[in-house]
Amino acid sequence: MSKTSHHYFRKGLIILGILVLLASAYSGGAYLYVLGHLRDIQPVTEPSQAAAPTTWRPEVFSYIHQTNERQRMLTKSRRYQGFEIDTFTEPGKREIRVAHDKRQFPNQMTLQAVFATPKDPQHAYFWIDMKTSLTQQQIDDVKEIARVSGVPLQNLIFEPPYTDDAQAKLLVKNGLNVILFITGFEKDMTPQQIAELVAKTQKRIDQIKPLAISSGMGIYPYLKAYFPNYYKAICYNTTKRPSLKKYFMRRELPKHDPTVIMLLNDEYNWDNF
Repeated sequence: MSKTSHHYFRKGLIILGILVLLASAYSGGAYLYVLGHLRDIQPVTEPSQAAAPTTWRPEVFSYIHQTNERQRMLTKSRRYQGFEIDTFTEPGKREIRVAHDKRQFPNQMTLQAVFATPKDPQHAYFWIDMKTSLTQQQIDDVKEIARVSGVPLQNLIFEPPYTDDAQAKLLVKNGLNVILFITGFEKDMTPQQIAELVAKTQKRIDQIKPLAISSGMGIYPYLKAYFPNYYKAICYNTTKRPSLKKYFMRRELPKHDPTVIMLLNDEYNWDNF
């Protein structure tokens, strides 16, 4: 090997070594970041002993955020069987729009189109984020559309508006799965405030009997601490770009807490992590 070739070879090894070190540092940092989010907090009041009212749980763990447009759902259905959609209705109108808000109306899909898009509708699961509540007639429409589309009703998992427990009860009365959004926990709360919130939440759970309780990652440590036995659906959709944090979260969360049965994450429209 000539001196010039040897020089470039050594330079290449140095660059490769630096890249390996940077990749290792990034991977380790992402892993530690995820472990930090999965930290346990010490309860300051008696945790709830409530357990989920059913032994059934979805076969799909990972859900992709806001697949309200056809091309996005088509792209993501190559790798996902769990889809989060938003439903939106307007006062006095029967139509159920698959849209986060009115800005998505031009590219919206019908429920029929949504249920038909995954390559295997019978085994697809839908996390339905309800931006508005449904009437009984509209609930009947959803059930009929699912029947015609070949999507099992149990694969429809509704997250009703968190201020409308009456809607949650109506959905459960119709034999539909509900996840109940939980909020209100904050870092500087007193033990009495936490005890009151746990009791209030427990009352809601007892009255509604949801499949799971749901929250973002910020509230999740409180749900784990104060509702340790209840099924949970967790949103981790703050990062769209490719990131090892999402990979580690999908891998580690069910290991650390088997009561987490659903995880929602986000991506850009082009396929990535």
